[in-house]
Amino acid sequence: MSIDEFFSVLKAIAKDDVVVGYKVDEAGFILMEIRTPKNRSQIVKIKPQATGDGINVEAASVIGTPPEDSDTLIKLLHENMDGNYTRTAVNDDGELIQFYRYPLEELEPKELAKAILETAKFADIIEHNYFDGKDES
Repeated sequence: MSIDEFFSVLKAIAKDDVVVGYKVDEAGFILMEIRTPKNRSQIVKIKPQATGDGINVEAASVIGTPPEDSDTLIKLLHENMDGNYTRTAVNDDGELIQFYRYPLEELEPKELAKAILETAKFADIIEHNYFDGKDES
């Protein structure tokens, strides 16, 4: 996929009924608010990132502060295996996030759409199950 195709695909995804909002912030991140079950939503930040090997597409949704107890962390790591595209991680700011990264040139439009939706879905599930149901989006 080229960078132009990437932005075209994002605009097409933004027209889907599950997308509540779409904008570009001052840092150049594309922000999509994705509707999730039970009248909730998640913000997914999407951006192509240059690397030494080309361009990666990255998508992330902030969940909250990582839990300190090891039992919860082990449960989260176990659940990390449930996703097809995304993983739970801790970002440079110390926040628990749901994260996706893939090389742009190998990316298919359907896969990008599924990854963005899965990023929102899993972030919302973790918020609901581990953060007293608080919607952090």
